[in-house]
Amino acid sequence: MARAVHVTLLAPLLGACGFGFVDEDPGGAANLPSSVAGPYGRLERDSETPADEPFLLADRFGVYRDPAALRRDDGGLRLWFGMDVEIDPGDSRIGYVELGSERSLIDARPVVALAPEAAWEGDRLAAPAVVALGDGRLVMFYEAGDAAAPAIGRADSTDDGATWQRRAAPVLEGAAGPTAAVVDGMFVLFVTVPGEAGIYRTDGFAIDATTAASLRPEPVVVPRPGVAEAFDAALVADPFIHVETTPAGRRVWNLWFAGAGEVTDAGPGTTAVGHAGSFDGERWERLPGPDPVLAGPAGGPCVLVDGNTGLMLFHEDERLRLGVAAATHP
Repeated sequence: MARAVHVTLLAPLLGACGFGFVDEDPGGAANLPSSVAGPYGRLERDSETPADEPFLLADRFGVYRDPAALRRDDGGLRLWFGMDVEIDPGDSRIGYVELGSERSLIDARPVVALAPEAAWEGDRLAAPAVVALGDGRLVMFYEAGDAAAPAIGRADSTDDGATWQRRAAPVLEGAAGPTAAVVDGMFVLFVTVPGEAGIYRTDGFAIDATTAASLRPEPVVVPRPGVAEAFDAALVADPFIHVETTPAGRRVWNLWFAGAGEVTDAGPGTTAVGHAGSFDGERWERLPGPDPVLAGPAGGPCVLVDGNTGLMLFHEDERLRLGVAAATHP
């Protein structure tokens, strides 16, 4: 569920049009709109670096999941993530840490960016999505409250994340795992809905609005039980949206998400990461076939795009706990 995107407000990044179901017609590979769709490969271990690739953040006392990332001016990374600490069980927070690069850890322990505070948040904050609006202004959307009946909160920073001022009430109820983009000067959220299959989106709402617009009734991406051996036959979740305008002026939409082939009473099986792309936000295409763009176990993707290359941050098991790992394309 993690998600951060840097927004340039010089031109509209998304169209204010609706979403449609992902196209399952043949030929999607030839028509996918982005060279950064995938596949992604985990970082190989490098004895010359201090990092324990592919893990960027992992330890035996903590659970780190759903990363959201922005690049630092010096090429390093800024990471926000859901954080459960063993010494304080049951209390989930939004953590923060800075990395020298995807292969160079900074000697700093994660700090708490946000802790539960409002009554509606209960004892759980999770799945941050961070949007940079420029001039040191950041907006964070996050999941909070009862996991069976979650809501989306919002916090704003005007000092580049040094301090955060949160909204007193949730901006969207009955939704989880947010990711955010700017649509013609307005926010759009992509979320999941407990008890419903698929990934949904809101209509656009003003950047300074106190609540989000309502969810659209039709999902953007749904599971594919009819596709033999599909990695996402039973579940899609953890959306991450990235939208850009090419030098030729063409708008490109990229949506990465986690999928699982089965769900049992104990929860979903192994998740992997898939991709859906669109030129207009109406018609979406996946890569043909049943395979993901990043093999499992992997969830909560967040992708930093630089031209034709992508750096994907995600969570996966590390010594029976979740840690933040990295993969690259190409």
